[in-house]
Amino acid sequence: MPTGSIIDLYTTLLGWYMNNALWDLIVGTGVIFIPFIARVLQVHLKDAENERKSTKGFVRALEFNVYMMLAVMVFAAQPMVTLHTANMTYTHLDCKAVGSEEVAGIERQAEKISYGESGTRADSRARWFDATLNGREVQLPLFWYIWMRMSHALTFALSFELPCSPDFRALSDGLANIQINDPALRNEVYQFQRDCYKPSLAKYTQERGDNSHELLPAGLASPQIETQELSWIGSQIFLRVSGFYDFYRAEEPVEAFIWEEGRDASVQDGIYTGNAGFPMCDEWWDPASSGGITNQKGLRERLIDYVKSTDSYQEEWGDTLRYWSDNYLGTSTQYQKDNFLLRSTLLSEERFNNNLSRVVGDGGGILSNAADAFAILGLSFGSIKDEAMANIYRAAGPLIQALLIMVVVMFLPLFMTLTTFQVDKLMLLAVMVFSVIFWSYLFAFANYLDNFLLSSLVAADGDARASEEGLLAIIGNKLREGADNDSVSLNTLAYVTRGAYVYLPILFTMLMSLIGWQMSSVMGGLIERQGGSAASNSMKGLDGAKMVGGGLKK
Repeated sequence: MPTGSIIDLYTTLLGWYMNNALWDLIVGTGVIFIPFIARVLQVHLKDAENERKSTKGFVRALEFNVYMMLAVMVFAAQPMVTLHTANMTYTHLDCKAVGSEEVAGIERQAEKISYGESGTRADSRARWFDATLNGREVQLPLFWYIWMRMSHALTFALSFELPCSPDFRALSDGLANIQINDPALRNEVYQFQRDCYKPSLAKYTQERGDNSHELLPAGLASPQIETQELSWIGSQIFLRVSGFYDFYRAEEPVEAFIWEEGRDASVQDGIYTGNAGFPMCDEWWDPASSGGITNQKGLRERLIDYVKSTDSYQEEWGDTLRYWSDNYLGTSTQYQKDNFLLRSTLLSEERFNNNLSRVVGDGGGILSNAADAFAILGLSFGSIKDEAMANIYRAAGPLIQALLIMVVVMFLPLFMTLTTFQVDKLMLLAVMVFSVIFWSYLFAFANYLDNFLLSSLVAADGDARASEEGLLAIIGNKLREGADNDSVSLNTLAYVTRGAYVYLPILFTMLMSLIGWQMSSVMGGLIERQGGSAASNSMKGLDGAKMVGGGLKK
């Protein structure tokens, strides 16, 4: 049996298990007869109001109503279809970036997830729940089995027809929430910032002229690129221009580098007796490109390896970042792609950003521009976490949906009994259940709308650097300057798209409930007239028989 989410795999089974228990209780205590007794009294009272004197008419009307009740009870209340956990599945639709490391494309993928094999912690509870059943079979009524399968099939078909686009929200949140949890690596980043980046930035500020960017190497000679490169520790300016990273070195031993006599002997004048080295800053950052010790990994490579080894990168947003890099950032080489990933990582580090404000100080000029760049990017830790709030709505929607369906399923026997197994009330319940199941499509639509609008605000076709700044701006929840539609902020977009996750399903269910209520009223009227017609036909037949009998006597 299909379900709408991973959590729905487990809540569905629990809901129908409690449904069976409640039905057994209603049947075992004799409460099941109360609706029939109530219906007999209702038909009798109506017959009395119509001043019918024919017992046969009363019996025909009662017979019609009882048959309708029995049909509803047997097909919509009595459990009869066994729910096998092996057949419970959830099909997850996703648009993945596929292809080689250099070229990425988008492909829609459908992953079928089975009960107990979702890869979440709920799987262990699933095995525990199976054990508590003690071999008892969970069943559901035939009508609800067919209706829920049809509802899920329609929902899945519409979701599959949505345009395929990468999950840009997951990418922006993934970049915004990168954290270096390795204490040694984190401390080394701070040490590199202190020993290399701080003095290099201070020296560049003191020595620069009014048109200093014009003297930079090819590819760096513009004010925008100059400001951008000066805003992070892997600056190409400090790496490629002589007198900066090739001039400064580590002031304390770096454990990742071994002691080299020719390079490190003069640092501590024989006082230091450890095995760690004191690399030059360019060698420390990237030994291969600096001509240093090539058999040791630099800080850059170790940071890249750390980020790419995280579960979130491998499973959630790594492929999307590769697609974005290929199509919008203009990063034609893997080196450029990795540099962008490092910039995002370092700009997402709370302590790094806080320390950086102390590093740059108030030097004016290019220092102020670098500080402005950080301000535009919104690099405060709090704003980064606020941006990730969008994922809460995405996660909470399916959870609330699964819980609502579970509650309705649990109390279906009670609802059906209290409504005296009426077809019109069954129709109303069926429409409401369909509307909640259909939320899965509405969530998929809201997700697509969120990604479409978000990428539209920051993607700049033909302007790779603007797209790069836009993506970094999303991390800080601030739209870049010069955006095509700068009247719309990312905060406003967040409210709109989050509202789609909340209000769109509620509005849809309200509208479907009104439709279901009207359909229920029409159906109730038809059944009522049909019951009255059966009684009337019976009386007419009786009167006709009397007339024929009277004629024969004469």
